[in-house]
Amino acid sequence: MRIVIGDDSPSKRPREEPTKVIAAPASAKPAVTLPDSGVYRNPGNGRRCILVCGGIGDNVWLIQKLVNAKEEFNWFLPNDSPRRGSQIFELLGKPTVLTVDYGSFDTGKPLSFNVQAHRSRWCDISFRDFYLQCNNHLLGRRIEEFLPDLPTSFEIEWKTSSCEQALAQRLFPASGPRTIGLYASSYPSSKSWDFWKVPEWVWLATKVRRELGEETRFVVMGAAYDLDLGRELFDALAALKCDVIPMFGLPLGVIAETLKRLDYFFAFPSGLPILATTVKCPTLMFYPKHLASLMETWASPEAIRDGSYHGMLFCTPEEAVLRAFEVYHLPERPCRVPSPSA
Repeated sequence: MRIVIGDDSPSKRPREEPTKVIAAPASAKPAVTLPDSGVYRNPGNGRRCILVCGGIGDNVWLIQKLVNAKEEFNWFLPNDSPRRGSQIFELLGKPTVLTVDYGSFDTGKPLSFNVQAHRSRWCDISFRDFYLQCNNHLLGRRIEEFLPDLPTSFEIEWKTSSCEQALAQRLFPASGPRTIGLYASSYPSSKSWDFWKVPEWVWLATKVRRELGEETRFVVMGAAYDLDLGRELFDALAALKCDVIPMFGLPLGVIAETLKRLDYFFAFPSGLPILATTVKCPTLMFYPKHLASLMETWASPEAIRDGSYHGMLFCTPEEAVLRAFEVYHLPERPCRVPSPSA
């Protein structure tokens, strides 16, 4: 089967301009650093501009809160490569997303100058334009406590196209076999975080196949830059005569529709397993030790209780399969049927 590769090519980062600090009297709230006009271009439509981190997961968390602000925004992402983060806003669409663009700042700006560190409630953020991120908050605190005056939407209705829906329906009909998603990331990421390479993922897949049946289907997915490890994993599973579908560099809408149809998803820490929970895809996400405090702060309490989301520190493939079967009882579950709207 041919592996389809999308266009994830990085672009040159422009020179970053300075930011400005809004001073405050000693008796007032702490000073807030707001974006300088040189790092983004306000579209002049009268709506506020929010400058955010670049990852898909980073912004799913923000979306889960700001869809309830009942306001239109202009969103700006950092110019860090691979510039893939805009897809999540395009998938959300109006009314929350009026425009989305890239600025000439890097991810360090929202991390360092997060307005929510100074104004904890949404109703207190009156600035026209500001930096915002949820990442630091979630290291030990629940997402409901971030902008606590806004509700948290754990499920999101992503605006996928009819073509994306049709493709997923064709690949994964409701009458098909159990389908297990695998996101292994790339060799640079797995090496940097000292996580599994191809042999460990193959062990996990073959163990799951033995338990669920030879007809079990696997989907190996990722961005185009995940293709180094992903291609090897696909080839290894295909050589074992597994039913396996490769999905690399495809539009995020296709991935969202695929996630709706998976019976389970084993994933390296990234935006994809975070996206998966918003469409109720049963997910096990692996974490390095330095992100242990993030494991149970962002998924819905219901998903944590019923095992349809589970966070787990880096482990062996044997431990991962055992845990998935213990907390979610995967062998006992019927094949997952997409909702009528899928």
